[in-house]
Amino acid sequence: MARFGYHSYRGTSRGRKLAKTLFIVLVVLLLFAAAGYLYLQRYLVYSADGVYLDLPFLRTDEKPAPNGDGTDLPPVQVAQPEKPETPPPPERPDRIRAVLADPEALSEAGLSEPLRNRFAESGANTLILTMKAEGGSLGFFSQTELAVGAGVSQTDLAVNDAIRAAAKEPELWLVAKISCFRDNAIPKYKHKLSIMTGSGYRWYDTEYTGWMNPYSEEAQEYLIALAKELAELGFDEILLENCGFPVRGKVSYISYGANASTPFSDVIDDFLGRMEAALSEFPVAISVLTDAETVQNGKNPASGHTLALLTAKADRIYVPCKEEEIPALSAAVRQAAPDAADGFFVAVVPEVPDTASNWAIGRG
Repeated sequence: MARFGYHSYRGTSRGRKLAKTLFIVLVVLLLFAAAGYLYLQRYLVYSADGVYLDLPFLRTDEKPAPNGDGTDLPPVQVAQPEKPETPPPPERPDRIRAVLADPEALSEAGLSEPLRNRFAESGANTLILTMKAEGGSLGFFSQTELAVGAGVSQTDLAVNDAIRAAAKEPELWLVAKISCFRDNAIPKYKHKLSIMTGSGYRWYDTEYTGWMNPYSEEAQEYLIALAKELAELGFDEILLENCGFPVRGKVSYISYGANASTPFSDVIDDFLGRMEAALSEFPVAISVLTDAETVQNGKNPASGHTLALLTAKADRIYVPCKEEEIPALSAAVRQAAPDAADGFFVAVVPEVPDTASNWAIGRG
């Protein structure tokens, strides 16, 4: 009965309450099912026999065969790429018959055709390439900090590839010639490495070319770093030119400061020792280009070279000379180093001489 416009409250029906409860239960079950499906996906295994669950707590010691026939597949064999065979370094020649050349004489395949013809005509077995000129420019791509900073390195990597190709030439002895302390570029780039005058200016020789100070440890380290790069490129020998103190020009103007008390020969001895130690990991020879005065008189106090020092520290010495001077120079070397190999003394001459079995011709 309605009183004052209101019906009496009779409560919620039991059927509606039950339906609501069932709906909530179904929603919860669906959520659990979805979560379970997502979780169990990582344990689904697809094989030739179909799809099955591989639950960790149901596994036995036996592993399911991947091919479904009860047998394991053989282990996968991963083929390792074969390393290219590195040709053994050529044997050190008993006789040096060398041609001096610039790196431009090389080609992508190694020796250019004109250079091969020159070898055939002269009977040469050794190629000497100028890898550091007296002006300081390099004949190869270098990553040393000083070379990059001074802008003296080659920028084309192809020149290094050509050098590597030449190093693989059969029966070719490959020599890198570097002008050591005579260098115009590095002293301009970094003045503290330069030989200076007493007035504090950079010193120049008679050809107006500057020099790095042989007393400078940084200058020595630069040259050693270049030699290591060249050894890594495949050179068989490093020929050190201008490996001493300057002898041409107004050397009396030079001031070495506090270092002047150390004898020149001791400085060169120490430098060659450091070079030898740095290159000991490479199968490379170290040679020095010296002057006729050092050989004839046994020493040159102005440069710091002594014949005794060179015979002890160098594998070979190269001496620019005239053909008529070769017999006397050869005799002086034999007297100073009677146990030295026949190819220890190499005469640097304009043309193939008749009086020497070891020679280097041309300009590099």
